[in-house]
Amino acid sequence: MLLSLLLFTNAAHAGSSQLWGEEGELWDPTGRLPDFSYAGYAQGELALPKVPVETNVTKFGAVGDGLTDDTEAFQAAIDATDRGAIYIPEGTFRIEGQLTINKSLILLRGAGPDKTILDFPNSLTDLFGEAAQWSWNGGLIEVKPTGSATTLSTISGGAKRGDNNLLVDDTQHLVGAEMVVLHLTDDSEGTLGRHLYAEQADGGDCSYLQPITLSIPLRIESVRENAVHFTQPFRLDIRQEWQPVLNSYPNVDNVGFESFRIRFPENEYAGHLNEPGYNGIFMKGGVINSWAKDLIIENADNGILTDQLSKWITVDGVTFEGRKGHHGLNIAHTADSLFMNLHYGSEWRHYLTVDHRSNGNVFKKITSDGFQISMDHHRDSPFENLFTHIDTDANLFNGGNTCAGYPGGARNTFWGHAYPLVPPYWKHIQTNLVGPTTIEASLTQDREWIEPLEDLLPRDLHQAQLNRRMGWTAQDTGPQDSSETEEETGDVRELPEKPQAGCACSSSPTRDTQGLLWVILGLFGLQRARRAQR
Repeated sequence: MLLSLLLFTNAAHAGSSQLWGEEGELWDPTGRLPDFSYAGYAQGELALPKVPVETNVTKFGAVGDGLTDDTEAFQAAIDATDRGAIYIPEGTFRIEGQLTINKSLILLRGAGPDKTILDFPNSLTDLFGEAAQWSWNGGLIEVKPTGSATTLSTISGGAKRGDNNLLVDDTQHLVGAEMVVLHLTDDSEGTLGRHLYAEQADGGDCSYLQPITLSIPLRIESVRENAVHFTQPFRLDIRQEWQPVLNSYPNVDNVGFESFRIRFPENEYAGHLNEPGYNGIFMKGGVINSWAKDLIIENADNGILTDQLSKWITVDGVTFEGRKGHHGLNIAHTADSLFMNLHYGSEWRHYLTVDHRSNGNVFKKITSDGFQISMDHHRDSPFENLFTHIDTDANLFNGGNTCAGYPGGARNTFWGHAYPLVPPYWKHIQTNLVGPTTIEASLTQDREWIEPLEDLLPRDLHQAQLNRRMGWTAQDTGPQDSSETEEETGDVRELPEKPQAGCACSSSPTRDTQGLLWVILGLFGLQRARRAQR
């Protein structure tokens, strides 16, 4: 261990981490610093699509005068649109009910967050009655798929963290480019729960965690004989004692929200765990490759929430305003999603929350109006999440039920923050803290890694890892556009038809073909989901 540390020290340059180096030359993807490059829309490889306008809410009777209830008009526009953007012009649209989206390829787009306002006067309690869950769950705009999962195959062999293939017992219903869910169930010894804590602590023992399970949405790259290859590596071991199976993945794909304000009444904050549910956007049950962009959320109890089987979500350019609330972001049971360019102009009990085994998520480029934001790890083993390039003062205040175990699972990483960060008391669970801090270095490979660096480069670890994986230069700041630029009423090229089942798709497409590939994959998944519903 000492020799290894000396070698790291000699190789690393001033201002670069011994876990990464200047361009990743010191990085071991299967080591303690995870690969976060798969976060966000299209597993980080594409910019958000520019979706053509299909219709306008005013065609369905929406008025936008701030007085008329436009709920039915909005829902009718959603229900009638097969795919494309639903334009919401300038105005204040009063939405007295809940809006639901349960199909793919639908976008709500306003004229800008200072021009288009969706005014929600009622809470979830007002609409559906009192329920404790409204304090942290549910939304006035809800996205969730229909349909139920079925078992496709059991797993005949295990795998190690960093692998991307499994041996299965039945490949009949497994097709390249499709999404499946790898489901694990803890054994009587609690070994899965301990593995989520790097074998250094037990999993939670709350009644709702018996047994602990983990559901991992994955995209199949290819199927060869009895081996299934996936497009990204596993974040943990896969063991036979956890009864691994592959299930189908009913989902909605490519749902977006852009350029409007969500506003709730300017009521006094009801208090912690008494929130009535003035909640914004809620994605649950299988939402993939979806996004929220250029939004303002005002006077919310909870701003944006993601839950079970959410994957590859991008939230980019969202401002939180108004009175105090509970969770600005509440990220539960969510994998490989990206939350960036967020601004907190209001106070929250928990500004950024990762909860319930969420993993692979990235939070970066966060600012505030002078608030010290909490990067809340809400127990139940959220693991391998990244907080990088945080440009406001931050702390690690956590919440959650004490019976749900330590706040953070294995290998959560804090990298390149602007202000000194004090490690949490659970730092020994393989936490990585690289950047300014008030304590001394503690570089241990199996437990904490505290590496004080004032001028760390790169500050944005996510972007550095994505550039390395994709072969992009350091000047690249993100993925390329996946479609042509279009105006609100302009012409754009049509989305392609779905491919034939079983297409052979490369695991590393060129940048020129990625947009076409990912749109095809989205359509392909949508068509199969519709066939399953019939």
